[in-house]
Order: sequence, then structure tokens, then C-alpha cells
Amino acid sequence: MSSDCGVERRTVTNYFEILSDLLISYELSLFTKRAKRELIKHRKFYFFDAGLFRTLKPTGPLDSESELNGLVFETLVLQELMALNEYLGWGYQISYWHTKKHEEVDFILYGKRGFFAIEVKSSNRLRDKDFESLELFMQDYPESKGMMIYGGEKSYWNKKIEVIPANFFFKNLKNLF
Repeated sequence: MSSDCGVERRTVTNYFEILSDLLISYELSLFTKRAKRELIKHRKFYFFDAGLFRTLKPTGPLDSESELNGLVFETLVLQELMALNEYLGWGYQISYWHTKKHEEVDFILYGKRGFFAIEVKSSNRLRDKDFESLELFMQDYPESKGMMIYGGEKSYWNKKIEVIPANFFFKNLKNLF
């Protein structure tokens, strides 16, 4: 980001730290326990509120509505996970997983209560390709439970991954973990 803006890296880091200190943003760290693959080293940035993200995100003719909605949906899921993790005292470390080959799992919940890998898709239809990163993570970490949260209506299993409609997820979140 610093090279895109033409600003020193440390200056950009300080700006992000200010946003975090003011509770305007969150940063997720990378899940690195027993890593078998080469991972990226960056933290993942989220605004504290999905509506704020949607309002501040610059858009133009090359931005698709479905891509923007996907990022908003992902932020909303994180907000709910963080809120209940804190409120109910689950004690999960919430992070994400991203390889150098750009395989990514949106959220990793790791703690005494369990180990979950969660992928979020706003689409109401899932393709085999949507499961690839989650399956790869679960190969590296067979102890984890895989979940796909999506915009559809039907709950089902795709191999070892539980596919959960967003409506069900939000209504039953405190019972899923």
C-alpha cells in the first residue's frame, strides 16, 4: 500500500495503528501453527462495521456489485464472530490463512473449545472451486472442522465441509462454536 500511495511504509503502518487504536478497524493475524506451506506475512484489515466499509470503499465502473457484497458479507461475519467470542468468553484466537499461491481461508478460530476453518461466500450458488482453499487447509490441518457460510438456503455437507446458509448461521451462531 505504501508504494501505491508513494508514502513510506512506516507512515502507512502508523495510520493503520491509529485506526486500530480508535477501534475503527481490526487486523487479523495469519494462522501459522505447524505451517506446511509458504504463507504471506501480512495482516488482514477490516473496518469495525460492514456499513462503514461499504460507504468508504471507492467504486467505479470496474467494480462488480457481487465482489463488493462479498467483502461486506465477510466483514459482517467477522463482526458477529468477534462480538460473541468476546461476549460469551469463547476464548478463540481469530485469524486467517493465506498462502503465497493465493489460497485463502477467511477465518480460523483456534482455542480450547475447538479448531474451525471458515470460508464465506455471499453467492447463493457454490462451485467446486469455492471449496478448494478450505479443502487444502483441512488437508494440512485434519483436526479442523471446515465450514462454508453462503447466501443460499440449503444446509448440506460437501465432503468434510459443513455448508451453512447465512440466515441459519446468524440465527444459530452461539450454538455452532
